[in-house]
Amino acid sequence: MPASIRPSSSSSSSPPLPSFPPSLPPSLQASSANSIGSANINLATDVAQYFVREGKQVVILVPDKDELDLIEEGMGTLEPSANVTIRAVRARNSESAETMGELLLGIFSRAAKGRVLPWYNADIYISVITSGQELPDLEALHAADPEKPMIFFNLNLETHRGDLGLPAFPSKDLHYRFLSQIKPAYLLRTRQYAQTLSRPPFILNYQGALFRTYPGGYQCMLDTGNGRYRRVETSKNRPALSGFKEIITQALDVDDNETLANLRKGAFSKGTWWEKEENQVKEVSDNWRT
Repeated sequence: MPASIRPSSSSSSSPPLPSFPPSLPPSLQASSANSIGSANINLATDVAQYFVREGKQVVILVPDKDELDLIEEGMGTLEPSANVTIRAVRARNSESAETMGELLLGIFSRAAKGRVLPWYNADIYISVITSGQELPDLEALHAADPEKPMIFFNLNLETHRGDLGLPAFPSKDLHYRFLSQIKPAYLLRTRQYAQTLSRPPFILNYQGALFRTYPGGYQCMLDTGNGRYRRVETSKNRPALSGFKEIITQALDVDDNETLANLRKGAFSKGTWWEKEENQVKEVSDNWRT
């Protein structure tokens, strides 16, 4: 789910800016990448109006020039509204070349990737449709332009964190040095669980949601049916998924001592590698936990 930051440099004087929920209908979420990209850009454009009204120049970032060309072809413009422009994080070699060799590579290879270039006329960046493999480009952009607030808009960072360290993906260090700085401004993670009962109906299915809107706390919500959720617990710090499961499990109204014992036992899992407390010493920031 979405999260955002203003990834700060060694000075943390600038506050984080918020990110927002996806608001994409299920039918669109299952459609083409171009449709999803356009929908997210439209949403980001709406969000940008909050900053435009404050006199800010907003640049909506897509990963590269090929993606930018598709967006321009589909939308017919790279300036969806006043003071809002769409740009690529990474230019083509032909546009960022500093040597003749780089220029020739850019001319003869459309796919050749150029440098990450900051947009100095921007006051705020909003990044959309960035994959896990492209996250290092956002880190490079922040390094090149560290004073600009950056919003990560619907980038599914929880999924991308799970891919770190796999072949062809960035290393886990990307989380420790960069992603750990990202403060979740809007977070909604739903989880489903099942447990065997010692009596009918023999299978207990239950689910809940971890919900947060900045600057509020993290709310553990138990699904009570008919689209309703009951808030079970609110905490200042983000619970690990294993802790979240334990919290909603204890909130179940189940008259089965054996089942409850099994549920509580199953709740204490090791959790994901980035949630383990011993890894906090590797993180440059605890923003993502708070």
